Amino acid sequence: MDSDIVAVSLARKLLIGTDFVVITKTQADVLAHSDEELPPWDLNALAKWAKRSPKWVKVNILYRYRQKLDFDRGGWVTYSKAKGSPWKIPVAKTKQFIIQHELLSK
Repeated sequence: MDSDIVAVSLARKLLIGTDFVVITKTQADVLAHSDEELPPWDLNALAKWAKRSPKWVKVNILYRYRQKLDFDRGGWVTYSKAKGSPWKIPVAKTKQFIIQHELLSK
């Protein structure tokens, strides 16, 4: 237990002035699983989370990675079939994919 306290203290000192925070593994697990229960995003909700325009999200994420993301090709995103047709973008898997591939830093 003492090593946990030392590790947290050291991490907090290293992260001062950054956008990072220290949380427990239990808290991280709860946060990760809370996204799984959310209703799927539409295109505008994903764009809002990404802080990008819907057009940017379509071009740079959804269409560029369609082979991996498209539900009809084994992925998890249901693409809009025509103008006005809804997008269904599961929150947890999509966030994980975007963060893992660092798609918002490009």
